[in-house]
Amino acid sequence: MSKLAEWTVELVSANEGGCRFYLDHYKPFRLAAFGSTFAREINFTDDDWLSRIRNPLSKTPVAVCPHDKRVLSATSLIGPLPNAIPASDPSYAVSEMRSDSDQHKNPQDEASPVSFQIAGVYTIPEARDQGIAKALVKIATEQATDFAK
Repeated sequence: MSKLAEWTVELVSANEGGCRFYLDHYKPFRLAAFGSTFAREINFTDDDWLSRIRNPLSKTPVAVCPHDKRVLSATSLIGPLPNAIPASDPSYAVSEMRSDSDQHKNPQDEASPVSFQIAGVYTIPEARDQGIAKALVKIATEQATDFAK
């Protein structure tokens, strides 16, 4: 099994270039790697796929080969989600922050808990054991933490 010498981590944006990358590179990766079922997701239209990247509650960090933009690993960060009782599940990053709905409250009041879920981490076999998934989880965790600041 060969090891990949180079890879970069990118956060897929919902702009035109990000959407094109999502359809051209992420979609084939996801269909080959994981999903609810291949039979279900292969029938999605491009609009179905793009609705995922355009979802304001979802971020998609990916690791790619710089020379061909092939996706090596990906995950999704979903949130902020309201969370009345912080989860003990380690796949959640829980933050105490003032959401838009908290703006009318007194600054001395407690902040509303919110959570973020890291979901669907997958790395292709030839890219495993290089710390790629760990780097993606770190980026996702930093995104959640930055939101709460």
